Amino acid sequence: MKPALLLVALISLLVSCSRDNSLPAPPPQTVTKTVAVSFAQDKDYSAPIFDGVEAELRMSIARVNKQTGAAILIWDTLVPYRSLRQYPSMQQPWRMMKQLPVQDDHRESITASYSIRYRDALNQQSMRAANDFAGNGSASLSFHAGL
Repeated sequence: MKPALLLVALISLLVSCSRDNSLPAPPPQTVTKTVAVSFAQDKDYSAPIFDGVEAELRMSIARVNKQTGAAILIWDTLVPYRSLRQYPSMQQPWRMMKQLPVQDDHRESITASYSIRYRDALNQQSMRAANDFAGNGSASLSFHAGL
């Protein structure tokens, strides 16, 4: 009876300890995205037609979930209305660079955006905006807002 009991115990041990060939998924690789943002005048605003013309600039950088589209704001700035002539010149633009770690390049990305609102002396307003995404891997994104 002991040999039969030993055989049953051995078989149950072998069945309960099945081998699993699947390996755990490797941890997501962290990559660094470099985002360079800048802004400056796009042309010479010294002509009298630009007297009283002002612009407001809003710039932002966000982390975006590629699956859901949800965005988390990382950085933003607002330059309130001021004369176009008070913005940096084309020769000396305002610049800033940020390096941002991204945990899983397949699930999230970095985006930069800006919006510029203009108003003239008669309070007529117009607006333009743009955005761009950093590419895959350790990508760089240069983003310029020209006023």
